[in-house]
Amino acid sequence: MLKMRKQVMMAFRRMMLEQFEDETVLHLRSAFPQKTEASSEQELRALVRKGIARADGYGVLLVDDVQHYLEYMVDYGEDFDRDPAVSWAGEILRTEGIDGTEKMDRLDDQVELEQEGLA
Repeated sequence: MLKMRKQVMMAFRRMMLEQFEDETVLHLRSAFPQKTEASSEQELRALVRKGIARADGYGVLLVDDVQHYLEYMVDYGEDFDRDPAVSWAGEILRTEGIDGTEKMDRLDDQVELEQEGLA
């Protein structure tokens, strides 16, 4: 019985991941048409999977936060979290003691400051 439950849970997890990928690929194409037009379906799905793993490493776990993290990957570059040109992003993501939602909010705040020329 336990083995069956494990198999069902794994199948459910795969199904949820696939649904998240589907929705996120559509969202990224809609929100960033110019930045995603050259990417194939497989490339965007690979980016989503990579982003999920990276976000998890920073404690960014909620669906909306992970999707937001992926938006940063598309907008600022796949390795934005390691890019010296936006070093503030990696610093925020590596901050201990705050959850993923707070990290994403801080990224947004920093972008706003940058756009206003205050950073």
